[in-house]
Amino acid sequence: VLYQEKRDLGIYKSLGFRASALRRSFALRFALTAVPGAVLGIVASACFTDPLATALLRMFGISRFTSELAPFQMLLPGAVVVVLFTLAAYVVARRIKRIEANILIVE
Repeated sequence: VLYQEKRDLGIYKSLGFRASALRRSFALRFALTAVPGAVLGIVASACFTDPLATALLRMFGISRFTSELAPFQMLLPGAVVVVLFTLAAYVVARRIKRIEANILIVE
């Protein structure tokens, strides 16, 4: 994704944006993309964990499976995924420092 946006980042740098601000905005966009996915995953987990686990465990003789998850236990995995995606995007975005405004002339 960063490679595809190289031209746009060159434009932003030529307008005076600092590399650190561009790096944070890149990570923020990944976070904003990860949040709906995490919310959808939490909702799907809340709705489908017990029925799917029961269906799978029924093949092994366990007739009913019930999980007792507290809200914190359900939100924690989603929050961890969002944080990890954001950190990974921030680390990958260190290449923004090497993008120069003269990339516009080359392309």
